[in-house]
Amino acid sequence: MPDASVPARPCAPAEAAIWLLQHGADVNSKKEDEWQDTALHYAAARSHVRESVEAALAVLRVLTAFGADLAATNFHGATPADLADKSGAHEAATYLRQVLTHRQSEVVLGLCVSSCSECHTRRRSSDMHHLCSACCTGPLPS
Repeated sequence: MPDASVPARPCAPAEAAIWLLQHGADVNSKKEDEWQDTALHYAAARSHVRESVEAALAVLRVLTAFGADLAATNFHGATPADLADKSGAHEAATYLRQVLTHRQSEVVLGLCVSSCSECHTRRRSSDMHHLCSACCTGPLPS
């Protein structure tokens, strides 16, 4: 029986996302409703209501580290960055567009300009000991 005098530690949304993705959740699955949003659409659209910008960006970083499709459109043709802008979460929208641009440059150049090659090999690993590189969480190369 849990000790009632010790408050349970709330599960941070980013930690919950990591756990779900490590246990088989499809990061690009679309909700089967009229909107057909992905988890990234929901996280981006709700970024303005998180307890802090850092907490909202942490969820976006986890989803992008696990390979979320930044260019995915919902039924109405909106990308996650579009929904972030529409909800007023401009920092989240900027982050998503920077990561998308970075990923596109990797494809064009055929290489990663990131300083952390482990982020790419560990993206789907159960050991998410860091989400650290320029391609995942840090400032993007200019």
